Order: sequence, then structure tokens, then C-alpha cells
Amino acid sequence: MSKRYELTLIVNTQAPDGAVDDLVARFDRLVSEGGGRSVEVNRLGGRKLAYDISRQNRGDYTFIRFEAPPEVLPEIDRVLKLDESILRHMVVLDESPVEEEPEEVEEKESDDEGDEAEDAAEEDAEGGDENEEEA
Repeated sequence: MSKRYELTLIVNTQAPDGAVDDLVARFDRLVSEGGGRSVEVNRLGGRKLAYDISRQNRGDYTFIRFEAPPEVLPEIDRVLKLDESILRHMVVLDESPVEEEPEEVEEKESDDEGDEAEDAAEEDAEGGDENEEEA
């Protein structure tokens, strides 16, 4: 069963141009080979680090949300540790509720409520006509 994860990467800003794009492409390939998929890639760009990491005071931040089976995580961790252009990485389990599924359920419920409201309005309209005729 796949779970949703979030990966934060800090890449050395002195890495060659396109290094982050190549890294993201390699990551996508690794996740898809393991039976998962990337959901979202968000490039935050270069930012000043809170403290120096490997004598670097700036890093290129990238945030990736992905779904994958837990068995893939050790391989992802191994590959990211071996890449010298990555200053830091962190993978965490995304426990936030999936937004897509509840929206579909809410739409169905709101449709049912709308039908009930229409039925009630029709009954009121019919009942209102009878009251007017009696008066």
C-alpha cells in the first residue's frame, strides 16, 4: 500500500546549472520504478541557510510530495546520501488528509441535500396552494 511522503532537498548552489532538474528527474524515475509517483514538485529557489553546511551559506530548496510504498524509502535515502550536490534531505510521512477524495464525497452529499431541498420546496408550494383555496 502506498503512502504519501514529503521530501525536502537542499542542493548546493554551486552545483552546475540544471543539477536540480536532473536530480528531480532521477528521483521521479526512482519512485516510479518502486511503484510510486510524484504528486507535486515545488522549487523554492536559493535561500540563505540558518547555519553553514559544508562551508556553504546558501542552498537551493526543493519540496517534493510523492506517493510510494514504504519499501522504496531506504533506496531513496541511499541515493540521496550518495549525491554530493545535496547538502541536506529529509523525508517525512504526510499525514494530512487527501483533499481530492473528501471533495467528491461532499459533492455527492450536497447534491442529495439539494434534491431534498427541492422536494421540500415543491411540497411547500403544493401545500401553500391548498391553503389559499380553503381561505
